[in-house]
Amino acid sequence: VSSSLSSRSNGVDDKKQNNSLIYYTSVCEGKTMDLQCPGERVILIESANFGRTDHVTCLGFGRVDDTNCESPATFAVVSPMCDYKTVCSIRATSGIFGNPCPGTFKYLAVLYECILWSAQTTTTPATSTASSSNNPLTDGDVSTLTVEVTSSVTTPTAKMETTTVIMKEPSTKPPSNICPGTSRRGISWPSTIRGVIVEKPCPEGSTGSARWKCVAETGFAAAWESSGPDLSQCQSDWVTNVTKLETEGANTTVVSKAILEKIDSSDAIYSSDIQKVSTYMSQSLSVLKTACRISRMMLRPKKPTKCHRIESNLTKF
Repeated sequence: VSSSLSSRSNGVDDKKQNNSLIYYTSVCEGKTMDLQCPGERVILIESANFGRTDHVTCLGFGRVDDTNCESPATFAVVSPMCDYKTVCSIRATSGIFGNPCPGTFKYLAVLYECILWSAQTTTTPATSTASSSNNPLTDGDVSTLTVEVTSSVTTPTAKMETTTVIMKEPSTKPPSNICPGTSRRGISWPSTIRGVIVEKPCPEGSTGSARWKCVAETGFAAAWESSGPDLSQCQSDWVTNVTKLETEGANTTVVSKAILEKIDSSDAIYSSDIQKVSTYMSQSLSVLKTACRISRMMLRPKKPTKCHRIESNLTKF
């Protein structure tokens, strides 16, 4: 499963608890997404997208070739509908989120947390009144139980005692389950939950799909695979053009010159490019060797011919 999700800004981070539960879910276009949190926890939307960013989610219902389809309004729609509720239902339709890629079968993908809320209670025994607030604690809270007792005597018979008890969640954050969004190899990789392989179109000037997995060992925070994105399925446009020249029967010299010009340039070259070029050069060399053998048999020159020199140069290449 892969995803590209518009996400929450840091402006409301003070509403999140340290021991939150994180979930990722998706539904196909036209279906209803049901979000739910266990117990007393409430929903907090982290990121969301209505569109398509991979070839594997919701297959078999229509076109799925456009994997760069994102509705920037998704988060702004989902967040106010679901934040701080225990359950929430959203219909995945273009009527709600707009249509970022007409003709492509889309899906709604949401990354959300289930956070705890804590209460702060103040009691005044002298007057038997109590007040409470239902505000979540901030990330900076520490694990403490604080009791404050203040006494004041204004007359020999008057005394007021106030006791405030504040329960706070542990400050030690569990390892993050999310790989942060980043840019690598000319591709923008979205925030992704661990265990998910993100699939994105190859960089400009090439075709195919690139992949990168968000991984995490037990007890450690999620992180992108250290080996970096896998671009082995990317092929440069110039290699595609060279293959077309070869298919159309272009002269070997023309094709070889086009290859050498690109190899000498500063353009990116992918592993599939090298495989294609190597295969072509190997085949060209084989054909040339055969032609030279025939030439030698027919002409039997006493001195090395131009064919000898070309064959020698290609072998060195």
